[in-house]
Amino acid sequence: DTFWTEVTLKRAEIHGETKIIAVVRDISDRKKTQKMLEESETKYRMIVEGQNDLIVRLDSSWALQFISPSFEKIFGKDLISKKKKFIDLILEEEQDLVKIAMEKLARPPHSCFFEFKVTTPSGLRWYAWNFSGVESNNAIKDFIGVGRDITYQKMVESALRESEDRFRSIVQNLSDVVFLLDEKANIKYVTPSCEQYLGMGVEELLGNNLLNLIHSDDTWLAEENIALHLEGADYSLPYELRFRHTSNEWKVFEAKSQNLLSHAAVNSIIFTISDVTERKLMEKQVLDAIIKTEEKERERFAKDLHDDLGPLLSSIKMYVGMLNKVKDDKKRNFILNSLQDIVKEAIATTKDVSNDLNPHVLNNYGLISALRLFIEKISKQIEIEFIEDIGEGRYSAAAELSLYRISKELINNTLKHAEATKIKLRIWEKGRNLNLLFEDNGKGMPEDALKVKKQGGMGLSNIVSRAKSLNAKHTFHTNLSNGFKFEMQVPLIQD
Repeated sequence: DTFWTEVTLKRAEIHGETKIIAVVRDISDRKKTQKMLEESETKYRMIVEGQNDLIVRLDSSWALQFISPSFEKIFGKDLISKKKKFIDLILEEEQDLVKIAMEKLARPPHSCFFEFKVTTPSGLRWYAWNFSGVESNNAIKDFIGVGRDITYQKMVESALRESEDRFRSIVQNLSDVVFLLDEKANIKYVTPSCEQYLGMGVEELLGNNLLNLIHSDDTWLAEENIALHLEGADYSLPYELRFRHTSNEWKVFEAKSQNLLSHAAVNSIIFTISDVTERKLMEKQVLDAIIKTEEKERERFAKDLHDDLGPLLSSIKMYVGMLNKVKDDKKRNFILNSLQDIVKEAIATTKDVSNDLNPHVLNNYGLISALRLFIEKISKQIEIEFIEDIGEGRYSAAAELSLYRISKELINNTLKHAEATKIKLRIWEKGRNLNLLFEDNGKGMPEDALKVKKQGGMGLSNIVSRAKSLNAKHTFHTNLSNGFKFEMQVPLIQD
């Protein structure tokens, strides 16, 4: 076997003779240890040099003592020979914060953490650094730092923050009021819109029970829907509830809810209410307008019967009575001829009354024929230009009747109020809409005629209610310098 030795030679005088003394020491164990250290150093150097993380060693003045190849790629070479300090490599606007963090290295536990930006050949990058002290001879003289690229993490955090800000802005500016409720309907969160619609701020509502805000006659509806969610139902159908406003009035809301109790991030029932007070008011006004219209039609029908048909029937009765008394043939013939004329007139009057109730021309021949007949009857009162491109085309009975009534109402309003000399009525089909345009050269209509409380009389109310019944878009052009204008688009395919 061979082994490593260490030989020490020394010259010495022994009994007047010069001798060489050799001391041989077995150093095999030391050589093995040295080899292991070299192998270990090589291995760890390879690990360090192969790291994507940045590794540095600093002295107590923060001067660089060692830098990894990955660090050189970012900050450059020859930094140690140039006696660069770590703090010198950081952007000026970041240095104060980094200094505050690194000053902690001088105090136990001699460690610190910080993040900063670096300008690299590939652009701006973010790095997170962990530093800790290295103990030698019971003293901390050097510091090891490991830096990791967290640019992607920062991008994700920024995107998440922007997303949160965006959705928070959307939620906080909703026109609806959104509540997050627990299983017992206690309010865990509410959007700021609560103050606008309920008169109470967020802080006032948090922790309160939602049911306490609802009218006592309506609470069972909310309780029933929340109970369905607790049994596993995901969504509720919309339903109406009355909520108390701080002004002591009850406002009508449409409520709907969604079960997200099993969602770890939400763990709530999402309860949304939309203010439909104005809509309910409008529905009531439309209903009132319909009822008033029906009453008006009944009154007109009764008036037509009384004023037009009534006198004719009375005349017939009178002449029939005279026949029993008159013996002279000449007079009897006169009475019979008169009776025939009166009966003809009564029949014509009955047809007119019937036609006003349910126009037979409209039913049998369509919208355009019915409008032409009506325009012909009133053509002596005003000039009417009627333009159409649908000819004998037929549409739903509801659409034809509503367009016929609206056109008549517009023409009658012009005759009564506009002091106009000319009317233009156009009806045409385009795309999936049946369009109506009405114009006159009268004195126009004041803007406040269309306000809810000044509905411009029954005529405009009838037009609005009929347009809504067809899901039609309609526009009144008011305050025109010359005349009045109305436009309407009726969808040919109704929901």
